[in-house]
Amino acid sequence: MKRFNIDEFIWFTILSGFTIFFYYLLSTGKISMFISPKMVKYMVFSLVGFGVLSVYQCTKIFTVPSRKPINKSYMVLVITLIIGFGAAQKGLNLNIAEKRSVNITNSITTKVPTNIIKIPIKEENIENEGIIEFDDQSYFEKLGKIGENLKSYKGKKIIINGFVYKDKDFKTDEFVIARLMMSCCAADSQVVGLMSKWPNARTLEKEVWLRVEGTIDSTMYKETDSDIEMELPIIIVHKIKEIQKPDNIFVYPN
Repeated sequence: MKRFNIDEFIWFTILSGFTIFFYYLLSTGKISMFISPKMVKYMVFSLVGFGVLSVYQCTKIFTVPSRKPINKSYMVLVITLIIGFGAAQKGLNLNIAEKRSVNITNSITTKVPTNIIKIPIKEENIENEGIIEFDDQSYFEKLGKIGENLKSYKGKKIIINGFVYKDKDFKTDEFVIARLMMSCCAADSQVVGLMSKWPNARTLEKEVWLRVEGTIDSTMYKETDSDIEMELPIIIVHKIKEIQKPDNIFVYPN
């Protein structure tokens, strides 16, 4: 005899929960906190898929009840949903930056062996602009251009927003003005940015968001356990202003 089947209802609730969650992320734009824009099309596909499964599961709520106990593994999915909604509301923090090395344009990382970022340079350039001002859309491209054509940019004024990244190997007057770059999803994000030099850098707290104004210069860096020296871009800081954390802490490759 058909009657209310609690097991099928729980499964329907979970499928509906994921459908609502995916719709919420897509409709509010908060999906950008978890995956790169190029991956959004797959999330849309998932939304449609979970929607169809939810409708189908709805037809099974009133069936012959199973005598098996309720599957405890459902709790894993419920907890996943709760964590997902919580992360979407509060946003991701920068704790993940502490576990990652920093990639400075055309330079080594501070915690792992040489890792050079090579960014395709488009024909147009920004060499004749009076001030090089970074924004989320052009961040990665401008970072690459400075690294590839450092001599052309030395002496130019720069304005850039980011968070403070420090490492024990930095000098007391050094820090990186950084962003988290996401290629595919939050799990593969890495810290990218420009080394900055400021006499009061020791007073800056990690992960504080700043607007930095300064002049582009260069410095020579010798790789640990190696005789290789590399010329790195560095910002000679003239002005610093604390800003609010942006809604989206990530930047994306072009």
